Amino acid sequence: MPDLFLSYSRDDRVFMHTLLANLRKVGFNVWIDEEHLTVGTPEWQTAIEEAVKRVDALVVILTPSSKASKWVNIELTLAEMFGTRIFPVLAAGEKQTAVPLPLLLAQYADMRGRSDYESGFRDLIKGLAAHTELTIGEFSMDFSGEPRVQISVYGSHEGAIVAIGGDNLGDIRIDSEPPSPSRHPYEPEMILIPAGPFLMGSPKSD
Repeated sequence: MPDLFLSYSRDDRVFMHTLLANLRKVGFNVWIDEEHLTVGTPEWQTAIEEAVKRVDALVVILTPSSKASKWVNIELTLAEMFGTRIFPVLAAGEKQTAVPLPLLLAQYADMRGRSDYESGFRDLIKGLAAHTELTIGEFSMDFSGEPRVQISVYGSHEGAIVAIGGDNLGDIRIDSEPPSPSRHPYEPEMILIPAGPFLMGSPKSD
């Protein structure tokens, strides 16, 4: 089973998980950091380097966020250094805003939007199959595992600034307090948010 390294920005986790599921569905073994770089992993920078070095190809998700990501650019540099074939996937933005300089002349799979996803994915699979000599039979796209965005807003705020924490699991939820065991987690309880700026973020970053 051919090995792939999936390079992406944390901001693109929703797209990444859908692509990951479909790559595995057609027969690829895919390495991603959030599964392999767990707490206690010694020298995780070295683990990334070794992974990029040993895989058959690197698939990079191109978006404005990934273009600005230090680690996506490091992973691309490592792939070029080790001679690992790079397969770009354009997931958001335009060529000028999402494609880094080393890949400007590379052919990429355009997978922007649900309507273009399957066509772009089939182009990607065709290239990967030819490179890795993997025989792939007929398959259908799977969106059932596509994560949804969760936004949790709690009642406390400082002045007119409301802090919003985001993650990539579950449904949108607005709560006046953290959900109690007696209330179903997807039953929203609306709160009044004062006018003014808000901060939106996640504890993880590039």
